[in-house]
Amino acid sequence: MNNLTKKLAIGAMALATLATTPVSFAKEADSSAAHSDKAEKHMERLENKMDKVENKMKDVITKPTKPLKLERNFKVESVSGPMITATNKKGETFTIDATGAKLTRKFGGVSSMAELAVNDEIKVRGTRESKDVKTVKATSIQNISIQKRNAEIKGTIQSIATDGMSFVLKNKAGVEYTVSLTAETKFKGTKKNAVKALADIKVGDMVVVNGIKDKTNNTEKADKVRLSSREKVVVLPAPAPAPATTAPATTTQK
Repeated sequence: MNNLTKKLAIGAMALATLATTPVSFAKEADSSAAHSDKAEKHMERLENKMDKVENKMKDVITKPTKPLKLERNFKVESVSGPMITATNKKGETFTIDATGAKLTRKFGGVSSMAELAVNDEIKVRGTRESKDVKTVKATSIQNISIQKRNAEIKGTIQSIATDGMSFVLKNKAGVEYTVSLTAETKFKGTKKNAVKALADIKVGDMVVVNGIKDKTNNTEKADKVRLSSREKVVVLPAPAPAPATTAPATTTQK
């Protein structure tokens, strides 16, 4: 191949290279634009996900925490208005708000705050803000210690209060109950012994009491007191007077 031929071949190759260069540039430009579109779409998807996460975080921050339900037995330590201070089996102290709560006795009878007493066992249902919170908003309180059904007690009167509003009764098992009276308490005697009020009751009388019993504190609020029996008082005859004694006659010796 002579020099002229070589030069012509080199020129042709150069022209071919120049001819194909715009096409290569165009392909790279198209590829870059497609990549840019994909990147934009990817960024858009990421932004949407971030928006969703942000909204969920806002819901967690602004949405109030759902109160935890609670059902537990407590021992009453004190009562002040609608507020009850009580302890659980672990000895932990809780404050129970009984405002608006339904109060019942052991067998479901309607109860009230007035029937609550220190040491009573109560079953509380309600809510609290978290496990660490010791304040409970009660929806229902069952006083397991209080009952009107099967609350009859029978025994012998041991003592009567000087104010005439209570007495102490001992049953056959030797358990003593303090029985409180109200203006509504009714009395009933026997055919031989009329009883209309506590003044007609005596120490030693056997009585039957119906009312509201607190088995924990051994007390009973009496609705009715009935005399069952009374010890007969045996009147012994007065002893016969001792015969008069006369001094023996004395004689004087002269």
